[in-house]
Amino acid sequence: MSGYRDDVGAWQQRAQMLEQELQEAAARLAQQGATVAEQQAALQARGAEIAQLRAQLGAAPAVAPATGPRVCTACGHKNQPHYKFCLGCGKTLGPGDAPPGMAWSPSAGAEASPHLVAARSGSSGAMVVVTAVITLVIMAAGAAFFLLAR
Repeated sequence: MSGYRDDVGAWQQRAQMLEQELQEAAARLAQQGATVAEQQAALQARGAEIAQLRAQLGAAPAVAPATGPRVCTACGHKNQPHYKFCLGCGKTLGPGDAPPGMAWSPSAGAEASPHLVAARSGSSGAMVVVTAVITLVIMAAGAAFFLLAR
């Protein structure tokens, strides 16, 4: 009969351990539930902020699309309204170059494009000649290699 009592005692201990684990799990769930409730409240507050900002943006007057060219203050060249650089001299178009009604925002690190400046300064003809000469030299070297390889 002592074996039966040992089994009952072991089952009672196991039942107590399971009850304790259940209570601990319930406490963890309650804590997590509180955390979730706090996060939901924070999200609702952010949602209210977003709704308020959207209402403010909706009330803001729309900027009319730019009509007319952007005239470069450096060289006087007429550029398209959306251009950031002048096609005449390569300078960055600033707020003084923008036509009325167009919002202007400088791009980070925007500088005059050296390619545009070189192309407009009259050296583009020399660049074409140099490129043609280099191409002919490469072709001649290729032909010589092909003929000597036979």
